[in-house]
Amino acid sequence: MKNCDICNGDDIVVLLDNLSFSREVEGEEKEWKYRLLKCRDCGLGFVDPEPSWKRLNMFYDDYAIYSFRAEDPVGGRGSLKHYVSKCRYATYDTKGLRASIRQTLGMATEWITGKTVSFTLGIPLQLSRNSRILELGYGSGDWLLSMAKLGYTQLHGYDIDANRDNVSRLVSEGIHVIGGNFLENEYPESSFDCIRMEHVFEHLLQPREVLAECYRILKPGGILVLNFPCIDSWLAQLSLRNFPSLDLPRHLYHHTPQSAILLLESTGLDVIQAKPYGVLTHIPVVLNSMLDDCGIKWIKIPSVFFLLFAPIYKLFCSLTRKGELQTVLCKKKSSTK
Repeated sequence: MKNCDICNGDDIVVLLDNLSFSREVEGEEKEWKYRLLKCRDCGLGFVDPEPSWKRLNMFYDDYAIYSFRAEDPVGGRGSLKHYVSKCRYATYDTKGLRASIRQTLGMATEWITGKTVSFTLGIPLQLSRNSRILELGYGSGDWLLSMAKLGYTQLHGYDIDANRDNVSRLVSEGIHVIGGNFLENEYPESSFDCIRMEHVFEHLLQPREVLAECYRILKPGGILVLNFPCIDSWLAQLSLRNFPSLDLPRHLYHHTPQSAILLLESTGLDVIQAKPYGVLTHIPVVLNSMLDDCGIKWIKIPSVFFLLFAPIYKLFCSLTRKGELQTVLCKKKSSTK
């Protein structure tokens, strides 16, 4: 059994076994068998064996789940979502009483609603509109399009070749996009002020190499913002098979806060802040799936039932440092000694 890719630990256990993925290739059904392992030292979960690049692309033959949605991920100029997201980290690049008040309002709204403004949503809004921003794994492209509407002019996107349908939409708005293997694309050194990974970290086939490349193409003082699932959340521990963010085999790595920080710091990045947070809507999904597994299909717990408990669940996850998702802010050192 292989050692952990992050901490090199050898205390590895099997979480899920006898898993398979099938695709028709040239008229013949091809099956790939794999399992989900866990490192007891850093908590990392990972798919074994690692898929080839060709097989990885097969996981995304149906790109429908990443296609265009009507909802604006940033909320649009003047919307409450946009205002709160912009306020939440107002002191990141601006100091003073006004910025502090705006950040306090953003934090208060977070706690009242029980939701969290991720670094991937709030931090890019603090940057100037001529900042060079790369979204690594742009998916539907909605976030890049939303940022373009807000006046950001130096937007770039990368995604695998399976995501061809969204290219024309982005290019028509002046957004620079590339595909293929990210490690084979030659961005100039120190190119970007910000790199964003929104639910991409867990999909990376070669995460250490990708992060090293991100470090290379970030400007000194540039930032990397990430948002991804946490395998040590309370809900994942309650029922891993029914955890909404398991998404095997597309999710190759299933991080804990410890494993994520170890990997990010190993590439030279400074982890400024990392925070797990709860996602209340995952609770009914897990509970309903567990009821289905028990053959109780006539009970469906509605999500609205839990809305009143959103602030309490947010506080609980904050105090226990466990949540369904984690958001991380990293920075490349301004200078090296």
